[in-house]
Amino acid sequence: MKFKLFLVAFFLNVYGFSQQWQGASSSALPIYRDGEFSSVKSGPYRINIGSLWGNPSLDWTYGYIGFNFARTTLNPTAPWEYYGDGASNGSAAIFGNVAGHLYFSVTPSTGGNGGSLSDSSVLNTIKMRLQNDGKLIIGDSPIGGSSNILSPGNYRLYVQNGILTERVKVAVRTGSDWSDYVFDKKYSLMPLKTLQQYIDKHKHLPGIPTSEEMVKEGNDLGATDAKLLAKIEELTLYILDLNKKLEEQKVEIGEMKKRLTNKN
Repeated sequence: MKFKLFLVAFFLNVYGFSQQWQGASSSALPIYRDGEFSSVKSGPYRINIGSLWGNPSLDWTYGYIGFNFARTTLNPTAPWEYYGDGASNGSAAIFGNVAGHLYFSVTPSTGGNGGSLSDSSVLNTIKMRLQNDGKLIIGDSPIGGSSNILSPGNYRLYVQNGILTERVKVAVRTGSDWSDYVFDKKYSLMPLKTLQQYIDKHKHLPGIPTSEEMVKEGNDLGATDAKLLAKIEELTLYILDLNKKLEEQKVEIGEMKKRLTNKN
């Protein structure tokens, strides 16, 4: 009798387990389950891994890893749930979508109680997008909302509101991208009179972008530094030329003084 009860319990357990996990029994082959995996049942220390089946409300995301962040049910329109531990309730998640993008969602702690978010609210918690072309966008709502940032253009990185850093190093690809060519003997230095006419007409230095161009295209630090250095080197050449003329004038004035002295 005990043996029969054991067999019944064993097969019920196997059947119940098979409803949760499927796949080969070999440790070298994968197993799977239709549903989510959660490290714990509840609490802010919960980690969830789940499928979203191409959720259109979240830019066709297929799956996610949630840190104190999970669907309340397997219903694709169900709200997202987070817990509190009495002191904090912050959460975060990483989403992957059908196009191959990764979205990073961060919800700061607002207190000690749990709560829930809709898909539309989750859109406004996404603070970073790693695109399938390797471009990275850091900012508010990169796939929706009032601050939607669609693309960084031809650049690899876009950071909303700027970057604060202690050091910036801009690589220079070739020597031609720098401005030592100004000191080449073949370099044609613009005459000061021509320079004055250019400034009067265009209201900026030759070779330097206008304020309108800066607003439209932005400030390329490497290119701007090279252009500013070119202007410094041109100023140096102007000063050296003026000093040469002053020295020549000193000699001429000295000779004039000698002639006047000899006449007296």
